[in-house]
Amino acid sequence: MARAYHVQGDIEFHKATANGPLLPGEDKPYQTFYDQAFQYYYQATQFASQNFILPHFGLGQMYIQREEIENAAQCFEKVLKACPGNYETMKILGSLYAQSDSDEKRTVARTHLKKVTDQTPDDVEAWIELAQILEPTDPALSLVAYETASKILKEKVNADIPPEILNNIGCLHFQQVKIQFIKTPLAVSQIYSKISFS
Repeated sequence: MARAYHVQGDIEFHKATANGPLLPGEDKPYQTFYDQAFQYYYQATQFASQNFILPHFGLGQMYIQREEIENAAQCFEKVLKACPGNYETMKILGSLYAQSDSDEKRTVARTHLKKVTDQTPDDVEAWIELAQILEPTDPALSLVAYETASKILKEKVNADIPPEILNNIGCLHFQQVKIQFIKTPLAVSQIYSKISFS
C-alpha cells in the first residue's frame, strides 16, 4: 500500500499515464502502431534470408493480434522448423492448435504442450492447456495435468486455485468413479458368463 502511494506521487508516473487511453475507443492510435508493426514484420519476412526467423515470430504475433490463427500458425511453424524444440514457439503453437477443430492439429498441440511441460515443469499455463486438450481423449492424464497445475499454483506461485480448475478436477474425479463403477459390474458379468459356459 505504501509503495502504491509513492508511485502515485511520482511525477514520471503521471506523465506516463497522462498520454494513455482513458475510455474505450480512445485506443485508435495504438491500432496504427499494430498496423505499422504488421507491415514491417511482413516486409522483413519477404526480404530476409531464410535463416533469419525473427520476423516470422513477430509476424505470427501480429496475426494472433488480428485473430488470423492459421496465418499465425504458419509463421510459428517456420520458426519451429528453424529452431526445433524452441520453448516459446512450441507453447504458442500448442495453444493455437488446441483451439482447432481438427483432431490432427489437436494431436500436434498435445505433443507440443507435453514437450513444453517436460522442458519447463513449472509452466502452469502449459499444464492447464495440456489438461484441457486431454480431457476428451485421456481424462486420467488430464486429471494429472490439472493436479500438477494446482500444485504449482499453490506451492510455487502462492496463488489460489481458480474455481474453474477445481470444477474440472471434480468432474474428472467423478468420471473416474463412474468408469470404475461401470467396469466392476461388467467384469463380474464376464466372470459369471465364463463360469456358466464352462
